[in-house]
Amino acid sequence: MKESTGEVRKVVGDLVLTVAEGLKNVAVLLSPVLPMKSRALWLQLGLEEWELDGLRIGIPGEGQGNAADLEELRPEGWFAAVDAVETAGRRVRKGDPLFPRRDAREGEGR
Repeated sequence: MKESTGEVRKVVGDLVLTVAEGLKNVAVLLSPVLPMKSRALWLQLGLEEWELDGLRIGIPGEGQGNAADLEELRPEGWFAAVDAVETAGRRVRKGDPLFPRRDAREGEGR
């Protein structure tokens, strides 16, 4: 097997970090729809639960006619908060599959 060079390790490291950042964003965006699965993904990425709790997507409450006035609905500010959570240097955690295959859940008895 070939020895990996420093350049190859850097490229692979950058790729893994980019994938982790993308999965972090997916976890936050899915949190209103799939709260338990997005929390499990967040924790498996090695991030802390309290960090996700601070990144909830806001929706206007009753009596608020203009959602444009809500600071948490402005994408430029909202994604800045998501980007402030660093994924670099975290250790991923092993967990159960988020979406197990159907045949795995039902067993082999057919």
